Amino acid sequence: MGGADLPIHLVSRHRGSGTRTALVERVLTDGTTRIDVPEATVNDCAAIQKDQPGHCETDSTETLLREVADIPGALGHSEVSSAATAGDVVQVRIDQAPATLTGVEDGRYPYWQTEFAYTYGELPADSIAAAFLRYLTDQGGKDILREHGNRPCSETEFPLVCRPT
Repeated sequence: MGGADLPIHLVSRHRGSGTRTALVERVLTDGTTRIDVPEATVNDCAAIQKDQPGHCETDSTETLLREVADIPGALGHSEVSSAATAGDVVQVRIDQAPATLTGVEDGRYPYWQTEFAYTYGELPADSIAAAFLRYLTDQGGKDILREHGNRPCSETEFPLVCRPT
């Protein structure tokens, strides 16, 4: 990967997080083989021994990016919009493709996910929750998604399934 010759320290999100699930399903699975993220070797990233490989898990993207920036040899995964503003982290290419919306949309960059909003049953039309869902799908919400480097489903190649390619 370039850089100093250091042991790799994997910093990942806890099992079940959306970014970790997307990493396993879209990057670490090739149709026949699935590579799971190994179990953490320590509970606290501060306990990683600097002279040997290790793995810790965090409860938030912000914590993950902070740990990756602070631990020499650390490698982690997050949303591209979060990593772009994280300061001292370097975004890694996958199969020479950069972590960009264009790379996702043209099928070269495999690490992406769709965010969903769920409700328990039909929402009353005058409820705050219904107003929030309308906001997400109206121009204001779409503009905020674009501002953070994301794409509304209605603007993807396959909007009904919300997939870029």
